[in-house]
Amino acid sequence: PSLEELRLSRCNIDDAGIDTLVKAVCNSRLNVLDLSSCLSVTSRGWKCIASLIENPDTQLVKLYLDDNDSISSEEVALYAKSLTRNDKLEKLSLNDTSADRLGCDYFSNALCDTSSINNTYLSNHTLNNFGGIASLNMDRLCALNNDSYGTNFGNEEDYCSDSDSSKGESYVRCCDKAAIAVVKIVNHHQQFDMSPLFEWDFKVLPIAVKWFDRAKSIEMEIEEHEYFEL
Repeated sequence: PSLEELRLSRCNIDDAGIDTLVKAVCNSRLNVLDLSSCLSVTSRGWKCIASLIENPDTQLVKLYLDDNDSISSEEVALYAKSLTRNDKLEKLSLNDTSADRLGCDYFSNALCDTSSINNTYLSNHTLNNFGGIASLNMDRLCALNNDSYGTNFGNEEDYCSDSDSSKGESYVRCCDKAAIAVVKIVNHHQQFDMSPLFEWDFKVLPIAVKWFDRAKSIEMEIEEHEYFEL
């Protein structure tokens, strides 16, 4: 069977080892990788981790990088940028690194880039657990990514099985990421420019109306969800 979990914390792996490891993990079914307290790794090695995060073939769901002082703000920024190209990683733990002090803004933007509607849609809607970063905004965004909304939104292929008996543990969450994107768009872009719809001879208008109807159903579901949590 393929290796699904690899814990290398407190080992003597160096930059060359990280480079070799990243190449191997990108072509594997590894779900969990722990590189905590790898004190021989320098900034060069940690930069390789960014390419691992953004690689579409990577199957990682949990990545632990705790207690590595050599992870600087530069690497933290690279990790956050890489997350916009990742739709599998659910947990990234960065306790006792530069992410403790500087990571909130980087990662908040990765989870919800409000610079435009398109960038909000293209944000990361999967990561739901950030170790080492404490802020109300991060907690809110992680909680949103962790929820499953919009049962009436999207197609059946947007949904995935919440368990896999062949793994013995569920790493795949049932969550409609399109619905989460809708929630973020509605929350942060409350004024829409409708003029392009009229330029296209109303061909897109029915699609837009249907989209808003679905967004309303998601909003109602969220309100109901929050009411029962009180």
